Amino acid sequence: MLDSFAEQLIDLWEGRLLQQREVVNYTLAGTPLNIHMQFAVQEDHLHDWSLVLLSLVDITARKKAEAYLEYLGKHDVLTGLRNRAYYIEELNRLTRKGPWPVAVIAVDLNGLKALNDEQGHAAAMRCCAAPARCSPRRSIPCPGARHVSEAMSFACCCPMRMSA
Repeated sequence: MLDSFAEQLIDLWEGRLLQQREVVNYTLAGTPLNIHMQFAVQEDHLHDWSLVLLSLVDITARKKAEAYLEYLGKHDVLTGLRNRAYYIEELNRLTRKGPWPVAVIAVDLNGLKALNDEQGHAAAMRCCAAPARCSPRRSIPCPGARHVSEAMSFACCCPMRMSA
């Protein structure tokens, strides 16, 4: 909150008397409150800023919905594992920023159709989610996966620690 307030003051000092931005404030209980803030110094009060029009709109629900949609865009609904969109974004991030070196472990699960037919959908989904339990933050379906009910491929990207 202090950073955004400082930015607002600097903008005012530099003559930007019409501003809008999204900021995070906190309630008295300490929970974050996302706010869209707009303010404008009125034209005939530019010399002393004595009349300012201020608008504050609570956008917390919108921010939560955006975060949930981003989650859905990067995770498989059935297994909860990260999907191809996440995989591509993570590879791009690794290409830009590292850390290097990176190990990529690929696992291909075959026989899911037979497992699904013999033991049911819940058993097949538990089998698909097993890699997530091994590495819940990094396991993601591989782009090469064709169909969930026949085979599933997973990739796991892990930074490697080099020993000296």
